Amino acid sequence: MLTFAEKAAGPGVFMSRSYDDQADMKYHWDSGYADMDAALTALFGTNYTISPGRVVGEGNAAAAKQGVGYTYPVVDNDNFAPGGGNGSLKFTIPGRSFEDCSGEVFEVLRGTLGEPFWRIDPNSEKGRILYIQFMLRQNAANLTTSFRRCRSYDGVISCTQDSTTIVATGIPDFSDTYTLGNPTGREIFIFGDHPSFPNWVFGYYTIISRPDNTHLELDRTPCPDGNGTFGYARLGGPPWTGRWNGTLYTSGAGSLILISDLNSDEFHPNIPSIQIYGTGFGTGFSGSDYTVDEWIDPHHILLTTSPTPSAAGVMGYGRSGNVQGGGKVMFVKSQPPYNYSGDSYVLQDTDQFAAPQMYGQVGTDSPGVTQIAVPFVADEWQEVNICLESNVDNIGGYGDNLSTSGAGSLEIVGTLTTNAATGFVEEMEGFFIFIDSGTNFKPGRYQIKNVTDSTHATVDRSPTPNGAGSGGLGYVGSRIRWWLDNQLCFDWRRAHPDYAPPGEFGDDPLGIGSMQITPFKTTKDPTQDHDTAYMWIDNMIMSSQPIPFGTAGVVGAAQPTKTLLPFLTSRI
Repeated sequence: MLTFAEKAAGPGVFMSRSYDDQADMKYHWDSGYADMDAALTALFGTNYTISPGRVVGEGNAAAAKQGVGYTYPVVDNDNFAPGGGNGSLKFTIPGRSFEDCSGEVFEVLRGTLGEPFWRIDPNSEKGRILYIQFMLRQNAANLTTSFRRCRSYDGVISCTQDSTTIVATGIPDFSDTYTLGNPTGREIFIFGDHPSFPNWVFGYYTIISRPDNTHLELDRTPCPDGNGTFGYARLGGPPWTGRWNGTLYTSGAGSLILISDLNSDEFHPNIPSIQIYGTGFGTGFSGSDYTVDEWIDPHHILLTTSPTPSAAGVMGYGRSGNVQGGGKVMFVKSQPPYNYSGDSYVLQDTDQFAAPQMYGQVGTDSPGVTQIAVPFVADEWQEVNICLESNVDNIGGYGDNLSTSGAGSLEIVGTLTTNAATGFVEEMEGFFIFIDSGTNFKPGRYQIKNVTDSTHATVDRSPTPNGAGSGGLGYVGSRIRWWLDNQLCFDWRRAHPDYAPPGEFGDDPLGIGSMQITPFKTTKDPTQDHDTAYMWIDNMIMSSQPIPFGTAGVVGAAQPTKTLLPFLTSRI
């Protein structure tokens, strides 16, 4: 296998980073927080700008304010991937941190700042396929902690001077009992001590009572110096929040007792219900929400209805309370100076399944499935590979009744349901249709050579070499694939990145041209105490050509084991 240096010298490489020298880190931070500004100025001196234009001399990393202190990524010279240099990027995610829990690092496709900025899209001179490879390591806390979701109040709370009561003046209010429960005794974090939040005092407050759906009484006033308006706050999630990934069991068909193994979350004594996943997530379980009749002990609860009506449940998945939506690893975004999200794609641990997923367009474009077959493994360096193949510019389509006239025919007949039109369109010429199945169809990728009209297109070779085709299932779209330790996680053939044309956002067409590396955890609860989590990134390469899999000195990660508890049979 090749070393990182040998791969970085390969054909088509746009940029490569081994993250070996802390001196290369140039930080930006919010100087409106006086304590953070003073501390980071003492540490790093210059507070660099990071603008959409990404001009020469700007910063490449950002620090983040937390409820207690602040965080920023650093170069870790004690923990780095084999086969590369002597450092890696380290992200620290402390307990009681916000969604921007560790800061971020920014990269551009070209590798260096300054115009022209390169891009990858269907019409780019740099190509339409982007290959990304890097090494990833996460500690157990980042993969096994059940991170809670908070309720966000952005610009919708107010408080009169010296009052201990805050008022929800907009949506949301304080009425959501399903995800919040009774918040009395829990904490709410209020932003303040910043020019953007005049008269508000930054800090944690304990909720004394909820008089009604628009008022919360706190343990002290958050506005001692004047009226607070348009305030921002984060209300902590319920303490019974938990998740179980392949760690739920029952003793047999019809059992009402749900069991979790010793390597998973405990059941909280106040847990009111649990969502259990069905097909594809363990065996024997029927997917639904189940009411808890009685908490027996931390690893056994009695339900009102059996989640396994037909057979014993094995390695089931479940959620309770308000589980946060998962942690990012990286964003792949448009080229500077356009911070456009329509063509962005994200690698993350969606819904905390401890497995790599991808989605795009701020969550509106996704494969529609959750892969759990190829998991992350704690405390091991794992190689991540991504291939983004930009085949069409937001005009992809799907057809489930394609046909051909006979053996060897190059013409596909059928109707596509598309984003921008009905049927084949001329802009698809030169791109690809993926055919999965159908009578006499040979599954594969076929290049569209000519579009005759909305229902007829010719391709580069016959998809039905042995006879007339019927009932063909085909897709025209961009293709995104990702691998973990050489194992294909998913082949997403219907991705639809929206590459904005010239004039819509600027003078240039938009494509993929930058990257944001961060363990950002959307809606993370800053009132939750948890073990410190870590994520490391190393040996980053972006290329127009395939990057060889496997890295010298890296051993494939071992799979975790589970410890089971004995069944409680007396109450089945």
